[in-house]
Amino acid sequence: MKIDLDDFFKFENHVAFKIASLFSDINTLQKILYPEKGIDISSFVTKLSNAFLPSVVYTLEEFGLPRIISKKLHKCGFINFENKELTLEQVLDKFKEHTANDIINILKEKNLYDDFEDYILNCFYEGLGQ
Repeated sequence: MKIDLDDFFKFENHVAFKIASLFSDINTLQKILYPEKGIDISSFVTKLSNAFLPSVVYTLEEFGLPRIISKKLHKCGFINFENKELTLEQVLDKFKEHTANDIINILKEKNLYDDFEDYILNCFYEGLGQ
């Protein structure tokens, strides 16, 4: 069975919003009806609502930075997206300390660069007002 890109993103959107919301409601009811069990699936709901991506990566994607570029930036050590304390403000500040060309050069140095990233990063930086 083949899934095209549009179908994939529709499915991801369905999981991240509708199914995560359903599990959140179940979690709330479970806490009310069975408080003695102490069951809490809120961390699972959070992961589900972020499509199992670090929350900052998921949010950056909404800002126009694809997750594959975030993954490359993590891999080359530019930003540790696995840091659970990392905030969106910290990440945006880090990007503002650099230009799109700086990021492109970092990716080139680590052999993680693809020509299309010029366009994506420049659009992303335009959105940041730089």
